[in-house]
Parts: sequence; structure tokens; C-alpha cells
Amino acid sequence: ISHARALHTVSEVWSNGLCSYGPDHGALTRALTATSRTVRGLAFAGDYVAGASIEACFVSAERATTTLAATMAEPE
Repeated sequence: ISHARALHTVSEVWSNGLCSYGPDHGALTRALTATSRTVRGLAFAGDYVAGASIEACFVSAERATTTLAATMAEPE
């Protein structure tokens, strides 16, 4: 297989995209980042944050909970 090369390729674009990315994912990401910086205690998690895989969803949840924990006051 080391000398194999593609002779033909086929591709297709699905206008609805993946579950985690909308038509303007970059704008959504920028808006979420800007909003979370201005609202104390707000963090986002989910497939649209870090990707569609289950691992990416867990990573986004871990980041969100770490962010939320850092904004919480220590008990007196």
C-alpha cells in the first residue's frame, strides 16, 4: 500500500453541517467567549464548544466546571 495513490475522489457538502458546528461557527464561538468574559459565573459546554466527539464534550464540561469553580466564593 505504500505506493498507492488516489485515482478518483468524491465529496459532498451537507448544508446543515455537523451537530456541533453551525453555518458561522466562528461567530458563535466569538460571541460565547465575549459573553462569558462579561458575565461572572457563566460558562458554556457542549458539542458546539469543543467538537462533536464524546471526549470533546467531556473536555468542554471539565473546562466549564473549572471556570465556574474559580468564580465561586470560598465558604467562610
